Amino acid sequence: MKKIISVVILLMSVSQIWATGQYSERLNYNGENVQLYSLLLELNDELFGDVKKRLPEGVFSTALWRNYIGHWKIENDSLFLDSIAVFQDEKLRALNIDDLVLKYQLPDGRIFCSWVSDTLRIAKGESVRYEHMGWDRNNEYEWDILLKNGIVKKITSYQNKIIARGISDAMMFKLFSEFPIEKYPNVSRILFTISNVNIDSDYNIKSYEVELLRVSPQNSISEEMSQTVIDDIKNVLKNHSIIPVSIIRGRLYFAKYTFFISRKRIEEYRKK
Repeated sequence: MKKIISVVILLMSVSQIWATGQYSERLNYNGENVQLYSLLLELNDELFGDVKKRLPEGVFSTALWRNYIGHWKIENDSLFLDSIAVFQDEKLRALNIDDLVLKYQLPDGRIFCSWVSDTLRIAKGESVRYEHMGWDRNNEYEWDILLKNGIVKKITSYQNKIIARGISDAMMFKLFSEFPIEKYPNVSRILFTISNVNIDSDYNIKSYEVELLRVSPQNSISEEMSQTVIDDIKNVLKNHSIIPVSIIRGRLYFAKYTFFISRKRIEEYRKK
């Protein structure tokens, strides 16, 4: 097995799985180390079962629930397994699996991944979209690599980008210091969401829908007054690009935005 050359590069590539950020798998692609968002070892039940028996007990970190990191390589349109890395004694080490991969080993010692017939998702660059669950994220550059029996059959590339970053919660609180809360004397808090965004050909937001999720106390406004509240929210937000908008894998992506208006916060802000 090859030695792991750079721990630093590996530690810089934290991606997502379950509900905590996870270390991504690593792939050497066109001579460059990129993030791999696919668990290829687990596509081979026999091999994975044997490897699991050698993984360290316990969990080194909640950022590595699976307890290993695979290092892979695509060379001449063929996929190879370079090494399996594990944390032992708080250090990153290569797991010895030489005897487990003999059937996949070529005469030159490389481990050919003939068991992989799947689509690999690989990525590099800045984060464009991030959700704190699983590997639910997108980077600036992504590729889908279709393999059959370890051989590359098709490559699809994407360039993702952010059109509008939206605004911070701090800026939202500042904007809503202008909300006419005095029109609603019985209201202490309004929770709302923004969705169904429409944009023009220049990616400018033309319209969106505001939905009131909850008004506290309950029944503090009538159903007829709900639309007035929505209109006042839209009036505060006009001329502001509050919603993050991205192009993800060739499609427009809008994050659903939820925020709340607090009488207490408004009053405190106005006193400043």
